[in-house]
Amino acid sequence: MQETIPEDPETVPVSDKIPIVKLSSGQRIRLEAYARLGRGKKHAKWQPVSLCIYKNYPRVKVYDERCDGCGDCVEVCPEKILHIEDGKVRVEDVEECSLCSDCVKACRKEPKAIEVSWDKNSFILTLESTGVLDPKRIFLEAINIFNKKAESFIRCLEEIEEPGENG
Repeated sequence: MQETIPEDPETVPVSDKIPIVKLSSGQRIRLEAYARLGRGKKHAKWQPVSLCIYKNYPRVKVYDERCDGCGDCVEVCPEKILHIEDGKVRVEDVEECSLCSDCVKACRKEPKAIEVSWDKNSFILTLESTGVLDPKRIFLEAINIFNKKAESFIRCLEEIEEPGENG
């Protein structure tokens, strides 16, 4: 095999075992490869996700009877989910709320005309795939792994003798 001498000495294969070949018309390469199933917990190269975050589902309440439509809260909202309609502040696309409460701080009314909170039982999950697996499959696999770990934990608890048993 002829040595490949690159024009740029920094441009070289990572390993000497990687063949770089030029095929003529009609030639083929036979490749035999072995795949190994791995999990991201063991090494990052097996992570199918580039981003996975969650947040509580936002609740933004505007009290029309207190709101004078000044628009201060609209101006400071970093996610631009507030707008004025018929002289009153309205919430649009509440899921985009970052829960920063800048709108509440900007409100000059006492008591405040706007309230930001979250639903403690609802979440927004954002999952971005690297393209190896589709997000739905990643989510379902994660649920399967979680269930197996929960079942294993339950088995361990069942094996522990409660105080007072057997004597």
